Amino acid sequence: MPYPGLRSFRREESDLFFGREDCINTMVDRLAATRFLAVLGSSGTGKSSVVKTGLLDALDLGVMTQAGSAWRVVDFRPGSTPLTNLARRLLETGGPESGMVADAEVDLLRAFLVRGPRSVVEWCGDGHLPEHTNLLLLVDQFEELFRYQDYAGREEAEAFVALVLESARSRQFPIYVALTMRSEYLGACALVDGLAEAISAGMFLTPRMTREECRAAIVGPAKVCDVEIEEALVNRLLNDLAAFAPWDDRGRRDPARSPHPSRRSAAAAAILSQSHVDPHAGGQSERPVSHADARRL
Repeated sequence: MPYPGLRSFRREESDLFFGREDCINTMVDRLAATRFLAVLGSSGTGKSSVVKTGLLDALDLGVMTQAGSAWRVVDFRPGSTPLTNLARRLLETGGPESGMVADAEVDLLRAFLVRGPRSVVEWCGDGHLPEHTNLLLLVDQFEELFRYQDYAGREEAEAFVALVLESARSRQFPIYVALTMRSEYLGACALVDGLAEAISAGMFLTPRMTREECRAAIVGPAKVCDVEIEEALVNRLLNDLAAFAPWDDRGRRDPARSPHPSRRSAAAAAILSQSHVDPHAGGQSERPVSHADARRL
């Protein structure tokens, strides 16, 4: 079946990604305005999916018109060694022949990056970013940065933050930064100089999906694979999702008195979790679906 289940969508699965068009449009606009996008949400809201699949697909399609469609995406998780992980991915995404890189090369580039917050800008200036190409630093699970164990780890985390913030601020090269982070770590950002301000300006809180968006996430991938789901089953899945968390507060029942979720409810959760459907997130966008229009071209 064309559903990723509990894992997040991959970049190459954009043809199976449905129901988040309004979110993608808003994220593109925010990234264009600030060059720094912070996608927040609780665990399981589909942050990684909407960024790695939806946002990257929109950028490749040229939805951010002033930037064009040529993007070099450096995606990584910071872990406990964010500068080393950034250095490795900068080298690995350098071109079709980059492939695996030697540890010595990674160590050399890391030594260059620790020289100061403008190191990525200087690295681009040394000819590593092709002309008319945008660089996107995509930091997934940014909250890993706050799990340092000692003073040296904290220093590296602060140096990494300074590096990405200065990269996004620089207008010498088209460098953009996008990150995903669990919202419960938002308070920790105030401990690092400049990070809280940047996140406030570029924050996107992952909203819950409406009933019709959930319908698209169920029916859309099946149609891509020439599979038709009976309307009665679709409605049952949607109703079971609403039983987990109603789309509004009217008629909300005491959870202690709610019936045990049916097997179809469990199936709905398995199909839709991480595939950008979490009925517990809040809000929705009302923008036109320009990303969907671009995908039809």
